[in-house]
Amino acid sequence: MKSGPPETSVGHAHFDSNAIVLSFIGEWLISDRGYAARYNPPAEKFTRGSMGHSTLVLDADETYRQDVTSPAPGHEQISRTGGRIEEFFSSDATDYVRGEAAATYNTDDLHVLDRFARQVFYLKPHLYVIVDDIAAPEEHAYTVTLQAPTNGIIRQTEGHNWTISGSVARLDCFLASPQGLATEALTYPGAESYGSYIAATTDRTRNARIVTLLYPDVYAEGGLLANPGFENGMVGWKPRANEDLPNHVIDEQVAHSGDASGRIDRSGYYYSGRIEVKPGDTVHASAWLRTQGVSEKGASLRIHWWNAQSKCFATEGTGDLAPEDWTQVEVTGAAPEGATGADIGLYFTDPTGVVWWDDVVLEADIERDVVVRAPLSGVTPLEEGARGIAATVGDERLAVVTAGGPVEIGGATIAHDGAFAAVTLADGGWSTLYLQGGTQLSIDGETVLTLPAQGTISVWRDEAGEIRSQMYESLAPHAEPVEADFALPGEAG
Repeated sequence: MKSGPPETSVGHAHFDSNAIVLSFIGEWLISDRGYAARYNPPAEKFTRGSMGHSTLVLDADETYRQDVTSPAPGHEQISRTGGRIEEFFSSDATDYVRGEAAATYNTDDLHVLDRFARQVFYLKPHLYVIVDDIAAPEEHAYTVTLQAPTNGIIRQTEGHNWTISGSVARLDCFLASPQGLATEALTYPGAESYGSYIAATTDRTRNARIVTLLYPDVYAEGGLLANPGFENGMVGWKPRANEDLPNHVIDEQVAHSGDASGRIDRSGYYYSGRIEVKPGDTVHASAWLRTQGVSEKGASLRIHWWNAQSKCFATEGTGDLAPEDWTQVEVTGAAPEGATGADIGLYFTDPTGVVWWDDVVLEADIERDVVVRAPLSGVTPLEEGARGIAATVGDERLAVVTAGGPVEIGGATIAHDGAFAAVTLADGGWSTLYLQGGTQLSIDGETVLTLPAQGTISVWRDEAGEIRSQMYESLAPHAEPVEADFALPGEAG
């Protein structure tokens, strides 16, 4: 998350305080639009302004969307300074950051917001929870956005639940608000080439809370590919440009399975999205293809190895192929020294022929710090998001709980006296506890964590079952952790 700078403006800054980006296995699933566009007013407004970043806009109706005024007072951030990171906490189990950006929406003559506090929790290694608290002197419809990658696919799964599919990974998104919420997938008029975004908009109100849960994961089918069968057009694939671009066609009349394939007439290629690798990692690719009218060369499947300078320095793959019936081909390779990335290419070269590619698979035997758990289930906003949100990952139940009285999550009642608490529960008890600005946390009426004075602490069981902890007296950025002083009533020893 980025918020600020508080006072001194820096060159090329955008109106993006409290904006987030999110990367998983090397792919940006919530992205930044990059350099601001020039000479195209709608695209410049989108890429430079708050609307094109994953932050907050106000009253983003059709009139605002069609107006090229940038920045637009009363709707978005109009100052590049004024935002700041106010709080920060980090441990092996839980991370937390809070940004405040209300000042970036205000001027000496126009006071728009009293508060825009964005609190982000990372419950390692599973999921992220964002709690946005917004207040204003007048009523507004508040919109928070999640910016998908340019070629990403956004799908609504149910209600306010959405999935952003990238080239090699996906992001499950769940949004809620006690002030009412409407969610939709949009492109910005005049800036469609930058891709889609999810917009979550409250009813008109002065004060609002919006809660978002984000869960990144990999694909079950097609390995690391979002669109292995070209069912979603060319999303996730990069066809050869220039004079060969018209040779690439999504063919809905010919397919190995499903309703489409990627056709190449005469000459061209499709490149997949790139994955991160280290030397020695094994990458496997397979695909189904068929050809017609090949007279000289044919098709090939190749793995490309990329270095840190984003240069393809080695490849391996098949020779020229020209099967007239659907045939599966496979390539397996080990990342060479110096490799930092890999992708695959579906090639074709022939003066008269045609190839169809379908059901492509990209898999990798890669050791990563990221732990991919069982699919997410049971996502439940607590009191429509007013009290936080809970979810199940595998056999664990996780929740972020805001201030207030006891609240039930999956059959367990959680109570605390702090600003926030986070818990991970499994059969046999808890595995992580987080208490912010409090002295006590209880589960089902039994006190499980106490502090002698208000503080912020993360307590967790490591892989060996040993209890670990991290504690801060102050959440001010750059504060040092202190020796943890706490008790776990009921714990042996």
